[in-house]
Amino acid sequence: MADSRRFKAPAGKHPVVVLFDNDNGAKAILETAKKVKYGKTDPYIHVAGNLYLVPTPLLSGQQQSMIEDFFDPSTLAATVDGKTFNPSDDKDSVTEFGKNVFAHKVVKANADTISFVGFTPILDNIVAAIRAHAQKPTSAATP
Repeated sequence: MADSRRFKAPAGKHPVVVLFDNDNGAKAILETAKKVKYGKTDPYIHVAGNLYLVPTPLLSGQQQSMIEDFFDPSTLAATVDGKTFNPSDDKDSVTEFGKNVFAHKVVKANADTISFVGFTPILDNIVAAIRAHAQKPTSAATP
């Protein structure tokens, strides 16, 4: 990121919003924002110009969160070929399936019937980032 300081460009008219899980896997993403002050519960992180990072909100009493936490219990309990969902990297491939299968064979396959009401906190944070960007002067340069 230090090398990017020598380049100047007009700020983008529209924000670029990157949504990510607020867990240990986010370390690489957060490295890009290490010079920006932010808190683990901030709704978004303004990195520079029109770039905003939006972590999944922390749920009550939790230190980490992932997007799957916002699905309703019946969606999380779905089975695929007799296997149950396990979002961790340490899963038993004989009895459990991971995030990729969940995304394609549960969420995509049942998108018309899944309740996405639990995603309101995520969407609220995305809207907050979009609104913050809309309030920025359009002539600002991107470092």
